[in-house]
Amino acid sequence: QGKALLTCQANGNWSAPPPKCVPVSCSVPERPENSNVSGEDFKYGRNITYKCRNGYNLQGEAILTCQANGAWSAPPPKCDRAWCGEPELPKNSIVSGKDFQYGGIVTYTCRNGYILQ
Repeated sequence: QGKALLTCQANGNWSAPPPKCVPVSCSVPERPENSNVSGEDFKYGRNITYKCRNGYNLQGEAILTCQANGAWSAPPPKCDRAWCGEPELPKNSIVSGKDFQYGGIVTYTCRNGYILQ
């Protein structure tokens, strides 16, 4: 902040007050869907931390640092729904439902002559 070039004047004073060196600011970070961001100071050397909501997994860097060039150290992460994988298919059972991620539901039924236990 201020002028970079000062001139010594005939009256023995400088032409302006000395400039101040202030930290570079990074842009307000993106907040990906299903995430929370902590950290409110977006200046050089400061960190922000991403966390995903329950049922979501973080993909990417959790901690980003504001760099000297005004950019964050990495792109914002993503929060993907947790993946349970395809459920086990016990003998003589049928599974209906294809959503194997957080919040997805599958239903088991038994073939004729068998009951759920």
